[in-house]
Formats: sequence, structure tokens, C-alpha cells
Amino acid sequence: MTVVLICNHFPPVVDGVGDYTRHLAQELALAGLEVHIICREQPHLDIPAGISVHPLVKKWNREGVHLIVEHIRGIQPDWVGLQYVPYGFNRFGTPLLLPHLLKKISQAGVAIWITFHEVHIRLQGLRGWVFGSIQRRIARNLCGYARVCVTSIEFYRDLLDPFHPEIKVIPVGSNVSIRLLSLAKRTEMRQRHFPDQSFLVSTFGARNHAALIESIAQLNADGAGIGLIICGQVVPSGELRELSWVHYTGYLPAEAIGGWLQCSDLFVLPDFVSARGEGGACLKSGALAAGFAAALPVIGMRGDMTDKMLEHAKNIWLAPDGSPAEWTRAIRTVWQNPEIRERLQKNARRFHEEYLAWEKIAGQYLDFLGTPQHDRPIS
Repeated sequence: MTVVLICNHFPPVVDGVGDYTRHLAQELALAGLEVHIICREQPHLDIPAGISVHPLVKKWNREGVHLIVEHIRGIQPDWVGLQYVPYGFNRFGTPLLLPHLLKKISQAGVAIWITFHEVHIRLQGLRGWVFGSIQRRIARNLCGYARVCVTSIEFYRDLLDPFHPEIKVIPVGSNVSIRLLSLAKRTEMRQRHFPDQSFLVSTFGARNHAALIESIAQLNADGAGIGLIICGQVVPSGELRELSWVHYTGYLPAEAIGGWLQCSDLFVLPDFVSARGEGGACLKSGALAAGFAAALPVIGMRGDMTDKMLEHAKNIWLAPDGSPAEWTRAIRTVWQNPEIRERLQKNARRFHEEYLAWEKIAGQYLDFLGTPQHDRPIS
């Protein structure tokens, strides 16, 4: 079976959907599929063994549509999988030509699935109503050409439900590699960067860390001795650069990020949650999956995007909001209770193995990919 995945950027460009596409493609290739990826032109490509990458799109315009369709005709795949996020294909989040692209692919007799990494912004306020309504219409039109729709969380499934009869919810896997780091190496890294801290908290990604830092500062003022590792391409500002118990890794290869996570005792993810409870920890986050992949006890924030599979005090500890007081309370509870940490850690490992390992994610795709035949010959 031959499949083509369409995405905007591809590694080493820093792009979560590109990372997802790479991991999925690699697992599908290991399962025996012939896998091709079509993406935007870029000077460098990090191509895993067994897949073909075609960086042929200059712009997502009519010329780009024509190039993609002609390339697909040459490959003659059984399936095309669009990796969709509105702002990936248009800086305003309104990729109006994508339904036209899927129409042309469908007319060529190729089965289509769409992975919705996002659907549309919330219909609140004038800007949200205007752009959200356009994005909603684009999503509906895209669904009209799809045999199967995939998304990562229940919240997005509910947004797509009016548009398609078959929507599969498949969580996102870790966007970093977790290769076992020896105890000696972990000990050396901890002693070198945190000689005065006995308990290390890690986090990952470009988020607002101010409340988290304030909460740990309060705990340290009470004698806790906690260090904080902030992984990823995060640039500290002002006085935050001067905190001796905070270490910023900066941009690192995925495997190195995995090593830093393994040096910590607790993973905390300060996702945004609005005053109305919008947002929160959810299974569309590769960073959250990285915490599970590292088999760490995880603290997140509860919001309306938090999936039912994320169970408070079982496989994750959910703070009710993102205030420094709540972070302090949550971290203190987990830090001071080894039984809670052990339970969260054990269940995080089990949850990752069952739902978030890329082999399991690819297996859910293979369940519906099957062995389809072309609806008609590609001409």
C-alpha cells in the first residue's frame, strides 16, 4: 500500500505538525507501507529511512495545488492524508484553497483522510467570530472530501461531529525521543547544574512560565530546594535569567530534550486556561506526551479541552487553575507524597505504552487504512 502525507513544514524546521508527520510516516513505513510526504520547499530535510519527502510547494496557492496533484498522479497512492492546521497553510488561518486541493485529489480517484490537528478558533469576539466562522466553513468543506477524519481530542471531535459520520480520536505522541539515560549520566547532569537542589521539576515548550516560577520560588523560600528545568527554545527575560535554580536548555535535538526530562523528578505543563476555563492539559500536546514517555509524574491544568482519559490523581495531577497559589499547592502535594508520585509515575508509563507510543498510534491508522483500491484509475 502507498500513502502520501501532506504537511506544511518538515523537520528540522521546528513545527509540531511536521514532527507528528515524521513520526507517523516512520511507523507506517516500518509497518510495510510505501510512504511519501509532500511539504513546502525548505533547504534542509531530516528524512528517516524508508520514506520519501518531496519539498515541492513554494506557496499554498493554485500553482502549489497543481504541483501537488500532478505529483500525486505520478505516485499513484492508495491514500492521501492531509495533516491539517489552519495557520500552517495560511498566515491568517484561512487556507481557502485546501478544499479545492482535496477535490482535485478526490477526482483522481484517491481515498483521502484528514488529520485535524486544530479545527477552528473559538467563535468569541468580533475577530473570533469572523475568522472562526471562516475556519469552520473550511473544515466542513474539507470533511466533504474525506473518507475518514482523525483528530486528537474529544473537544475537536465534537466540533467536527456535524460535518462527518466517521471521526476517530487518536491522541498525539511525544515529539521528543526518550532513550534511556544511565543513572550515572543523570546524576552527573543534576550535580553539575543543580548542586544545591534535591528535587527537580521539568517543563517543555514555549509557554508562560511566570506563575510556575513564582510558585517554585515560594516553595524554595520555605526551604524546599527545588530546581526547574525549562526545555526547548525558550528565551528568558530580565530577572528570570538570574535565578540560580532555573536552567534553560535552549533549542536541543529531540533526544537531548529526552535526556533532560529523565533528569527530573516531576513534569509540569502550564498550559493556558482562560478565566472561562477554556484550554487546559489535553492529548493534542506532544509536550504532554513527552512527560508520559519519560515515565514522570505529571501535573497539568484542568480546562474544557482536558480529555476524560486524563484522570486526576490516577495518571495526572490536575490543578484547577494556573495561579501561583494553585501551582504551589499541586507541586507541594506531589513532591511531599511519594505514594502519589509512584502512582502517577506507574500509570503514566502504562498510559504511554497503551495510547501514546507511536507504534500504537500508527496501528490505529492502519485499522482504517486497510488495503483500499483506487475508486477509478488515475489518469
